[in-house]
Amino acid sequence: LPIVPVTYSARWAKRFASWDGFLLPLPGARGVILWGEPLRIPRDANKDTLIALQQTLEATMIDLRQRADARVGRIEMQDKIS
Repeated sequence: LPIVPVTYSARWAKRFASWDGFLLPLPGARGVILWGEPLRIPRDANKDTLIALQQTLEATMIDLRQRADARVGRIEMQDKIS
C-alpha cells in the first residue's frame, strides 16, 4: 500500500508541543486539507532506499504543512516537527 502524505491547517487553532505538533482548530475556524503524491515503498527496499524515502516523506510533509499554513494565513515560528 502507498503512503499518502496528508496535512491540514486552520488560522485559528492551538498547536500542541507534542511529537507531531498536533493542531486543534478552534470552533468555527476555517481550514484547508492538502495531500501529496502517494509514496510507494518497494517490498524489496534496502536500508538506503528506506532512508531516502523517509527523507522524501519528511520533506513533503514539511512543504505541505507550510503551504497549508500559508493558505489560511497561519504563521509558525518553527519549520520542522521534532
